[in-house]
Amino acid sequence: LAFTYVGYESVEIAVAGRSVIDVSMELSTTALDAVVVVAYGEVRKRDLTGSVSSVKGDDMAKVATTSFDQALQGRAAGVQVTQVSGRPGGETSIRIRGSSSVSAGNEPLYVIDGMVMTSENGELSGGGTSGPSLNALSTINPSDIESIEILKDASAAALYGARGANGVVLITTKRGKVGKTSVTFDSYYGVQEVTNTLDLLNGEEFANYINALNAEVGLPSDVRYLIPENIGEGTDWQEAIFRQAPMQSHQLTVSGGDEKTQYSVSGGYFLQEGTIINSDFERATFRTNLDAKISETFKLGTRVNLSRISSRGVLTGALGPSVGVLLPGSVTSAVLFTPTLPVLDASVRGGYTFQDDRGRNLANPVADAKETDNISKNTRIVASVFGELEILKGLTFKTNLGLLNAHEDSLLLGGWGFIAD
Repeated sequence: LAFTYVGYESVEIAVAGRSVIDVSMELSTTALDAVVVVAYGEVRKRDLTGSVSSVKGDDMAKVATTSFDQALQGRAAGVQVTQVSGRPGGETSIRIRGSSSVSAGNEPLYVIDGMVMTSENGELSGGGTSGPSLNALSTINPSDIESIEILKDASAAALYGARGANGVVLITTKRGKVGKTSVTFDSYYGVQEVTNTLDLLNGEEFANYINALNAEVGLPSDVRYLIPENIGEGTDWQEAIFRQAPMQSHQLTVSGGDEKTQYSVSGGYFLQEGTIINSDFERATFRTNLDAKISETFKLGTRVNLSRISSRGVLTGALGPSVGVLLPGSVTSAVLFTPTLPVLDASVRGGYTFQDDRGRNLANPVADAKETDNISKNTRIVASVFGELEILKGLTFKTNLGLLNAHEDSLLLGGWGFIAD
């Protein structure tokens, strides 16, 4: 028989023919002995006085996400994670215990292995400014993360000052462990699709609607809709721009070490196609962590992360034929565009149908998505070197030197105009 209870050590007892079994269970302190990273070191949970939420990397690995902040949804109390846009690699918004400012920023401070990182999404979104911004944290491979601690109260400002006013997210990446060399390979493949589209009129239903509307207001019949039966289903514009989109991730990690030196080297590749045509997000990462014990009292370590991302996004807004006129994006146009019109029209220069009836000038949703290259590419290097000297037992001096270098290539090409012969 196995006896388990929350907060107590599990007990297994052989029955051995007995009809009466007395069991005494002991309190479990395993959870209280867990180590939690805080702003100024590592402490046991039983000694922790501040408000801290902890999320393990293994828990995040169970969910297929583009960036680690998406994996925090529903996993940390008092932390609200909102997906701002549906663009692959698109930005997210994180609020720790709500918003604390009206006019200033409300995003928390991110610290990765002691390096302060910016979450300014505009850094990765130059060039195609009409499209949704990229997530600045998408350059970090979630598979490289060992644990995440979220500081939610005054302890956040203990070391980081005013920058920690909105909370601090501490990220610890995977390090090598003493023992034989370990080689692990993680991979997954999935398919995304839009599960719920709006139920709109088809071509024949739209023609009947226009005929009834004209008759009600006393307008003459529109020659384009005289025989609705001949129009048939027409064009489902939502179906024309949405697609089944694959997503895949591959990660190779080599780690190990002895009592003096531990290492961890990893390389990852991630590709997410967007559910809207002509959109995607691609990321390649390389990370190496090295820890060396130089002497009994001195440790030296390095952290180097190289990432390269490339994203193609569909514009949610674009300038129309008249300067300053803002047209709706592909999804909005797909809802408003007339279902009686085809995607292509041989009589129109460029081949795409355009719509200017009923007082609206709408971009062809398919052309809007396909004929504009809204590309953002970014290379980011994050490197740090730290030294740790144990002055006395229980007193350690640590210094950290870091480098953050980012290079961006953005491109906004094409655009499709309304030009008819």
